[in-house]
Amino acid sequence: MLNTIKIFFAAFLIAVPTLIVAQDDPELNRRAERAFNEGRDYFAHGMFERAIEQMERVLNRNPDHVPSLYFYGVSNFELARYEEALEAFTAITDQEEFDPLFNDSWLLKGRCFLHLGKPEKAIEPLEKFQKIAEGSRWESTAKEWLSNARFINQAIHEPVEFEPRQVELPVEDHQSIYLPVKSLDGERLVYTVRERGTEYIVSSAKTEDGWSTPIRYSFLEQYPHNAAPSISPDGNMMLLTICNHRDNIGGCDLYLAVRSESTGQWRGPYNLGEQVNSRGWDSQPAFGPDGRTFYFASDRPGGEGGRDIWYSRILSGGNFATPVNAGPEINSPGNEASPFLHKDGRTLFFKSNGHPGMGDYDIFVARKDDDGKWENPVNLGYPINTMAHDGAIFVDSDGLTAYMASDRFQPPEKRGIYRIFSFSLPDYAQASPVTYIQAKVFDALTGKPLKANARIVNLTKDETVYNHILGSAGTMFAVLTTEADYSLNVHKKGYEFVSRRISVEGKATADNPFVINIPLKPLPEEHDTVETSIVLENVLFEFGSHRLDTSSFSELDRLVEYLDAQEEVKVEIHGHTDNIGDPGDNLILSEKRAASVVEYLIEKGIDPERISSRGFGESKPIADNETEEGRALNRRTEMVVVRDNKEN
Repeated sequence: MLNTIKIFFAAFLIAVPTLIVAQDDPELNRRAERAFNEGRDYFAHGMFERAIEQMERVLNRNPDHVPSLYFYGVSNFELARYEEALEAFTAITDQEEFDPLFNDSWLLKGRCFLHLGKPEKAIEPLEKFQKIAEGSRWESTAKEWLSNARFINQAIHEPVEFEPRQVELPVEDHQSIYLPVKSLDGERLVYTVRERGTEYIVSSAKTEDGWSTPIRYSFLEQYPHNAAPSISPDGNMMLLTICNHRDNIGGCDLYLAVRSESTGQWRGPYNLGEQVNSRGWDSQPAFGPDGRTFYFASDRPGGEGGRDIWYSRILSGGNFATPVNAGPEINSPGNEASPFLHKDGRTLFFKSNGHPGMGDYDIFVARKDDDGKWENPVNLGYPINTMAHDGAIFVDSDGLTAYMASDRFQPPEKRGIYRIFSFSLPDYAQASPVTYIQAKVFDALTGKPLKANARIVNLTKDETVYNHILGSAGTMFAVLTTEADYSLNVHKKGYEFVSRRISVEGKATADNPFVINIPLKPLPEEHDTVETSIVLENVLFEFGSHRLDTSSFSELDRLVEYLDAQEEVKVEIHGHTDNIGDPGDNLILSEKRAASVVEYLIEKGIDPERISSRGFGESKPIADNETEEGRALNRRTEMVVVRDNKEN
């Protein structure tokens, strides 16, 4: 039940002690007074069934006794018996001489209408309560619920398409499962199981028939309360929540586990420490697409409301960036939780009870604009969101398929036991589909993995998505959004420069990733001049011109880094064209294009003595000029590496 209502109850009990004690009530005889006081005591201890029994005894003889009507109504409300509660609150608000001690009956009456699916009838009593609450500490709550009622009224009359499908998992009937996440390759589903008062994380593998029997993570066996996992895109790190442990800083802390690429074994989990965890509640982490940035929920001081969404970043050396609040665009004066940043890097899903919604926690989506600022959150709509508590959401790599846990589709006897289901998001809530690149860099002669410098740039957005010195395994992993072109550059001292262009078509998915090998050829060490040619796949020019396209700058900047690190290397830039047009004009164009590259590199600080240019026009094709694909390959810029070791 929403905390706002509990606050009202608590305030009522504190502010009106004479009413609660109800001694010598002139409306009641001694027997009724005794029943009322007993019912009041049951109510104060949360024993609502017993409270209702006693209040019914009073009301059978005194049907207009307002305090009994109130406790009867509130007790039924707490038990989700909204018809009975509505009858009681209506009897109170219909009194000719309305007692202001029971002003919140207007609020509760409106909420009953909402729970009964009659939002149009809820607006009037909530408007009445807003007028009463003006200038009081309940003013913001009154505005919030009236806003919710108006939203619900519109949402119910404009429902979104919603066809949930239960994900069949081989779990026990008594086990509750929730907080699902999938690996980026779709081969594993990781989720939380609750049974017998404890929570633990399990994993099911994809099979031909569905999902395998869940397996607990052995490295978490000594932690009885572990939940809310998030898997890094490359599958080698897990962020999770562990509660009530002796090593914790707060009640629930964030932990990190690391998987060995060579053995597949997990190490950890390691508490993120006071750099991230607070003395309060820190939970529900979610990795971003870079595998370093992560979002989480926390009730630490300094936020916008109760629980807020924050973000941090994994740094080198086992350190973490100081958490930053996601800001007022995301966080409200209420509570936000369960963040999930889609792998497109710009679509954030979360739940909130502070933004206009269906009444309790609703699921929202927010997007970053081109300047990296969050736009206003959008409610996912009815019936994805309901008057019930709607929880965390996970969205697959296709940006369309969502996973969520709920008990709303369970039969009455199984309410409280959650199951995972999937559904398709409405158009306005969908994220951009993603795929990924998985590559291995190694010595072309020995096959030994190399700790090379690797960078991937989204040429469409001029945005670096990967920039790392590879580890000892020489592997790299990066998420790529569809409908974009990327440049991939790899370089290491003593080896050739590598230039690749990756074009991700709109239909590319994580089911069809880019898995490639990148052999690096060592530069020759003989005491003579040796030439080797490298196609600069990401150096492009404006159509019919020698002017460099701006998308080329990223690649050329990487080339500058390479040449700075290889001081003994001299290069010659070669320009080539296809056979379309006059051969003489093509020769001149190729010369000018090669010269434009040299000019750019010199402006960036490369010694002019180390670099020169030549144009060959259409004279050295590497593919058939009869096809567009072949002509595209022939329109190329090459770097010829000349390493002169005579002085060594």
